[in-house]
Formats: sequence, C-alpha cells, structure tokens
Amino acid sequence: MMLSAIALTINQILTKHLLNFTDYWTIFAYTRVGAVIGLLPIAYIYFPELIDTVRRHGKRVVAIISANETFNLLGVLSITIAVSIGYVTLVNALSSVQPFFVLLFAVILSIFYPSILKEEIGKSVIFLKFIAIILMFIGAILIT
Repeated sequence: MMLSAIALTINQILTKHLLNFTDYWTIFAYTRVGAVIGLLPIAYIYFPELIDTVRRHGKRVVAIISANETFNLLGVLSITIAVSIGYVTLVNALSSVQPFFVLLFAVILSIFYPSILKEEIGKSVIFLKFIAIILMFIGAILIT
C-alpha cells in the first residue's frame, strides 16, 4: 500500500509539473498511452483468463468491464483537470471522501441487488463504518 501511495504521489506531482508546459488533454492522452504500453505485457499474460471468463459468463462481462473503464477514465480526467486548476495536496485531500461513496454504493447494492454484493447493513455496522470514514477524512485533512 505504501508503494502504491508513493507511486500515485509521484504521478500527481509529475502531472502538476507537466501541466505548467501543456494542457490537461495532452497530459491525459500521454498518461493513457503510457498506461496501455505499460500494461500490455500483463494483459497478454491474463488474456486467456479473460477469454475464459467471457465464455463462462457471456458478453455481459465485457460490457461491465467497459463501463468500469469508462468510469475510470472519467475519474482520471477529472483528477487531471482538478490538478491543473488547483493544488495537488488539495485535490488528493478531497479524494479522501472516496470511502464514503464506496460505503454508499455498497449499501445501495446490498439493499437493491444483494446478488451482486452482500454487505452487512445493520445500523451498528453502518454507524461504525461511517465513523471510520469520518476519522479517515479528518486524518487526511490534518496531513494536508
């Protein structure tokens, strides 16, 4: 987790530095091309598993993966635009509210689509998770 945090920090700082020289669309395009090139060996290794998953579960899996990647691209583009407008530390601090949305979507999925995700949604469990999210958010604010 620390290695991931360090890599993401370096990525954000380099992105902010590069935004001094060009616009966010160019940075976004180059980072996506770099990600594709960097992940091609991994995709090549796991491609047979993807084909097997599509055979077992149908083409709906491809649609779900595509939707996931679309949301991921929108998120990366939004972060790149936010970094171009403001401070890297502020953008990262605001992204610390992500666990709240994860909890919200997990509860919604558990209530309406328990076949997709089954999360404990008792009042005491939700309250405990909400308090934990608030403490993480406060910690992120104190760090930045």
